[in-house]
Amino acid sequence: MKYWFQVHTGNVCQPSPVNVDLVLQRLEAFADRHQLDGVFAGWGAAPEVYEILVKKLQEWHIPFYFKSAAFSEIEEAPRLLAQWGREAGQLSYEPMMDLHMEEAKPYHLNEEENFLFRCPSSPVNRRIMEEFALAFTDRFSFDGVFLDRIRYNSLISGISGMGCFCPGCRRIYRDKGVDVDHVRQLLLEAEVHERTEVQGAKDVPGDKKILPAIYREGIWIFEDPELNKFFKARSEIIIEAVRSLRERLQARGKKLGLDLFTPSAAYFTGQDVLGLSKEADFIKPMLYQFTDAPAGIPFEMPFVSALTGRYWSVTEVFDADLQLLKKASCSVYPGIEVNVIDPICRVSPRELQETLKKIEQSGFTGIVCSWNMEKMPEENCQVLFTEKTIS
Repeated sequence: MKYWFQVHTGNVCQPSPVNVDLVLQRLEAFADRHQLDGVFAGWGAAPEVYEILVKKLQEWHIPFYFKSAAFSEIEEAPRLLAQWGREAGQLSYEPMMDLHMEEAKPYHLNEEENFLFRCPSSPVNRRIMEEFALAFTDRFSFDGVFLDRIRYNSLISGISGMGCFCPGCRRIYRDKGVDVDHVRQLLLEAEVHERTEVQGAKDVPGDKKILPAIYREGIWIFEDPELNKFFKARSEIIIEAVRSLRERLQARGKKLGLDLFTPSAAYFTGQDVLGLSKEADFIKPMLYQFTDAPAGIPFEMPFVSALTGRYWSVTEVFDADLQLLKKASCSVYPGIEVNVIDPICRVSPRELQETLKKIEQSGFTGIVCSWNMEKMPEENCQVLFTEKTIS
């Protein structure tokens, strides 16, 4: 098994200190065993960190990607672009509008993650996203961009957060044949039931169908045909945003990787995983079995279950999505938890080893170790390094 590792450098203009010596020591241990497949680092402005890592990884012939974000978590991107003399530094983000035509609200997880999403169809927002990523690949010798937050809000924001319903997005929906008024009315009615069904989903599996749907190969198919057209339009908006960045990266000889939700939950965020796999050099689906926070299977899927009436265990979701990912059009490196972060994630060495075994048995040869290599517990690093059976 080969590994991709992530190095977190903090927020855009507030970089976090990185223990580069520890990171290099750990990377070298895997490189010596020919188990190091690649590294992502970002999204803070940390030139000295990138320069050190670039030099060493080039010596080892290991791919190095700038980890960026699309529509959330890079609030200070225009400020940095202005400091670096790029024209996009004069731009300001345009908000995502929820079902009630109000600005989308953030989901505050911690000091560095607010999950405040902005309109993904906005040309302004897309330009900021692209220019921010390209500013780093132009400035440092990255091999490409690893793009995160390329989506809408997930169901943690409830049905009202399934936008965007700004004037531009509504126009796009109509151009794609969506009866926007019907969809809004349907979602507003569904929202009435949401407070009792979805909000209780963390404790009790939903047994009522608020928006009846069936799951088929990464796509949720709803009983209402207009809702299907609406969800398809959202996924096409996300694909178009990815395609635009990919084309600009390709013109520079750079590659693109995508950080995506696990397929069963992804479509509710606007991500058609198999469709997006046609626009990238590789994808990292977040197959997080032990994370009670955004993108974690045990966190996201109860909301999906309460909405659709379709309940799966975490293991069932993991196994089904792992098989589906074999149909992707690009390389797939499943993302799994290695870090322990109280109180949202506690993965034991045994659980890590069992996950690695499942992935390997499914035919995948590489994984992404989430989230931050510098802060991975030593006992979990040893599982990756030794691959010995834990009794």
